[in-house]
Amino acid sequence: MLPADAVFEQPEQRIIEAVAHLPPGFAVTGWASLHLAGARYFDGTVRPGVELPVQVITPTQRVHGNVAFTRAAVHPSEIVLRHGVPCTDVHRALTDEICAAIDVRRAVADIDMVLHAELTSRARFATYLAAVPPRRGIQQARRALALAVEGAESRQETAMRLVWQEDAGLPPPLSNRDVYGPAGQHLARPDLLAPGLGVVGEYDGLHHAQTARRSRDISRETRLRTHGLEFFSFVAGELHDRRTAVRRMVAAVTRAGKARLPQTWTLEPPDGVPPLTLDERIRARELGRDGERVTREMPRWPFPHRE
Repeated sequence: MLPADAVFEQPEQRIIEAVAHLPPGFAVTGWASLHLAGARYFDGTVRPGVELPVQVITPTQRVHGNVAFTRAAVHPSEIVLRHGVPCTDVHRALTDEICAAIDVRRAVADIDMVLHAELTSRARFATYLAAVPPRRGIQQARRALALAVEGAESRQETAMRLVWQEDAGLPPPLSNRDVYGPAGQHLARPDLLAPGLGVVGEYDGLHHAQTARRSRDISRETRLRTHGLEFFSFVAGELHDRRTAVRRMVAAVTRAGKARLPQTWTLEPPDGVPPLTLDERIRARELGRDGERVTREMPRWPFPHRE
């Protein structure tokens, strides 16, 4: 049992309070399960001040406060213990989350952030989702998977990519790929890269407004343009106006087409060795250096067990 004076930070506090007095047979799922698995972008909010309910699967369906209890079939193999709390595994938790997401773009960002946390790969989740029987929200989940990618590092990057691809109708870009100069020097790792168009895009959060960081951003932009890549960027809040965002993106594509600058950049690393894929990194961790299987299901948190 938890000590009476235990102190938690949000959102762990919300999760523990949701299950503290539940009888056996429950399982935390959705964002809460993913948060406990180590996916840091799942904090239980849609935006600051707007919370998502903690999803809990129980034998009976009910709603209590900011907790959503649902009846659903769960195979025993889909249940894991995280910090002593019964939770659905990564694939089931992600499926429950994206089926209940407010829209497909939110669901795409959910998948992207689980991939960013390296809790699974796109191929592994696709195999799981293909076997899920008909249920509410499953079509949204499958549409979201079709748009999800490995490489996005924030929900804002996902939002920018979807405006580029879905609203502007531009070719699917690459996400966070290292770009090198002709001498092998590292130029940048842009959030969005359209190789065929010679355009890169960046989402600059609030921390980019700091003087030192802004100076580095300007230097990076200059390096990219020097090597033939046109540049656009957004700051916090600008992506909400999709029409304006589309115009900015299309303007960058137009500038790149008119300039026809020599493309003196490459994605080929100087040593010629490509980085490991997400599937390869996950397999390496599962095997471990000594050949024993390891797991990412129980990350280390300053978080008491509930036995």
